Parts: sequence; C-alpha cells; structure tokens
Amino acid sequence: SLSALASDFIVAGLAAIKSMNFQKLQGDTDAVAARKFLLWRVRQRLFWVVLVAYIILCVYIIMCFLANVTEDDGFKWLSAAGFSLLEDFVIGPLAVAFLLALAASLALRCKPSLARKICSARESEWVRAIASVKIDDDDDDKENDKEHGDEGIEK
Repeated sequence: SLSALASDFIVAGLAAIKSMNFQKLQGDTDAVAARKFLLWRVRQRLFWVVLVAYIILCVYIIMCFLANVTEDDGFKWLSAAGFSLLEDFVIGPLAVAFLLALAASLALRCKPSLARKICSARESEWVRAIASVKIDDDDDDKENDKEHGDEGIEK
C-alpha cells in the first residue's frame, strides 16, 4: 500500500542520515577531521528532528482516525494493532527460538557423533582454560592458617 511504501522511504532516509563513517583518512588534517565531525553532529540532530516529527505525525494521524470512528471501531482497531505488535515482538521471536532449539535437538538426536564431537571440543576448551590458570594451593593454605591462627599445627 501507499502508506507502507511511504514509511519505508522514511525509514530508509533516516538510516541514510544516521550512517556515518568515523575513519580518519590518511590525508585528513585536523581541520578536515573537525569539519567531518561537525557534519556528523548536524546529521545526528537532523536525524532526531526528522524522527520526532515523524512520530508526531503518526500520532496525529492515529488521533484523527480515532476521532472519526465510533468508540467500538476504535477499540477494535486498537486491539488489532496491539495484537499485531505482540505477534511481531513476542510471539514471533519466541516461535523462532523454539524452532531453532528443536532443530538443534533433533540434529543432535539423529546424529550422536555430532554430539560427541561438540562435547569433546568443549571439554578440550575447558581443559585448556583450566590448565592456563595456575593455582598454588600451598600458598593459599599458609595464608588461611595465618588468618585462623593455625601456623604451628601440622597437617
């Protein structure tokens, strides 16, 4: 629809305004870098002005719509919009997470060698991590004995 196309253009325009490359080119002097930073700040402010104006326009259009429909129709529209948001931001991501977890579980169940390979790789990582940490138990015991007054006690 036309409204969806217009909103896509607005989002693309906001993304174009927001994007900025922070890399200082080799030939840049401090003046050129300062000018680029100033341009970035102007673009940031423009982004926020356009975004806030867009949100205000959206709220205005929704309020005009709700003012011109019956209370029952407005409630139906509000519940439909709320369910749509719930579906997009809660139900959909949870369904994707469940399906990915199910696919991983089925892959591990159908191919046990894959599970063993993953476990052995993980165990070798843990062994390397544990081996890289040097623990001197004798120093810890002596320190603990001093704290508790057990210096002369034979263990």
